[in-house]
Amino acid sequence: MFQSIFAKKLTQVVSVPVMVTAASVALLTACSDDDDDNNSPAADVTLSQVQENYVDMAYAAYSDSLTTAEALKAAVDVFLAAPTEANLTAARVAYKAARKPYQQSEIMRWDETIAGDTDLTADGEGPASVDAWEGQVNAWPLDENRIDSIINGDGAITKQALIDANGLEEDGTTENEANVTTGVHAIEYMLWDRDDNARGPGSRAADEFSSDTDCAGDAATAECRSSQYLRVATELLVDDLTDMTAEWAPAAEQTQGTLAYNFLNSDKALGYMIQSIASMSVGELAGARLAAGLWRKDAPNPGDFKEGDYEEEHDCFSDLSHVAVYYNFVGVKNAFSGSYEKLNGDMVKGASFGQYLKQLDEGLYTELKTQLDKADVQMKIVFDAGERATNPRSFDQIIADSEATYENSAAKTAELIAVETAITDLAQVELVILDINDAFTLAGFDPDGIGETD
Repeated sequence: MFQSIFAKKLTQVVSVPVMVTAASVALLTACSDDDDDNNSPAADVTLSQVQENYVDMAYAAYSDSLTTAEALKAAVDVFLAAPTEANLTAARVAYKAARKPYQQSEIMRWDETIAGDTDLTADGEGPASVDAWEGQVNAWPLDENRIDSIINGDGAITKQALIDANGLEEDGTTENEANVTTGVHAIEYMLWDRDDNARGPGSRAADEFSSDTDCAGDAATAECRSSQYLRVATELLVDDLTDMTAEWAPAAEQTQGTLAYNFLNSDKALGYMIQSIASMSVGELAGARLAAGLWRKDAPNPGDFKEGDYEEEHDCFSDLSHVAVYYNFVGVKNAFSGSYEKLNGDMVKGASFGQYLKQLDEGLYTELKTQLDKADVQMKIVFDAGERATNPRSFDQIIADSEATYENSAAKTAELIAVETAITDLAQVELVILDINDAFTLAGFDPDGIGETD
């Protein structure tokens, strides 16, 4: 079933017009008086309210991502001024902190459908879509040899040089999406080095960088070029997140050509939200970020194993994949519940897709919430395993556990069982989404196929 679910296109995710018929509104508002969290009476929510809150959550998530990226840049600046092991550790801690809000913001991807047919040049600046922008910020897997070739070369290491090299071979024309030269994973590689140990992070030493003072005399050494690469990549990350945060700021809601304005005025916004929940749950989390690295039984041939690959681990250099995948899942929950917890503990909360669905069909609302709740239990096991002080278990160790089951199927650890169960729970989200599409169609909305779950 695992393979068949992933092979199926999600061709019926809905695109719901902002203005709907009176009969449809009556059906939506008659189905429930309860909110998402309890049984107390709650006012019915409108689609425009759901869209407004979604924009507020996007702005909060990107604002927090920018704040933590600026803190990372500050830590990198301190480290490059004095490249000590203590300062390198502090920069790594700042990298980890930056993963929490950014991974939640990834639910905002998959917006090409609502952005691609809209004039997003009216504001004169900013990205054309989250999906188009994201490749410069969080692309992976990453072939570290491309970064090494830049450091070991003699070309200028500037923001534009890294942008120009991103996704290309050294000839500058041949595409290679593994040649990632920008974004968080390039920074991760510079802070940790390659992960040659299948059961631990990379182990880059502080003396592989030179101080600002030393590099003022000779910037051509490998150590100085490494320092320059780390500095430029971090500065570029801050620039990119500054641009994206501005696209969702309160002022952007009234500015034609911004992503916030486009989202609020799109008749495909609800379909986009549904698509995002399905794609992050199924194609990304269940598929690319959890299952891809594991040794797994082949669904059509249960006696066979699909070989795993440690390179498919998301944050493989730092061994922080448990953080990355868990907060991706939190982003899914945020989209469903209409809530986001900011870095300072404040909550952004308002009308949610979950409430809107519940007004249409409480049974489908319960089905989707149940699947997400089940997956939440398993994802928390994986996160807690990577965070515990005694005998932590990182995702590359879980991949190793899956390899061990090739010889002994009884050797499964609790963490491997949790990952495999989460994969199954998340894959089931697609089936619920297809039923949700049917329900919206019966309510009088026009379905519009908007892509696959990857």
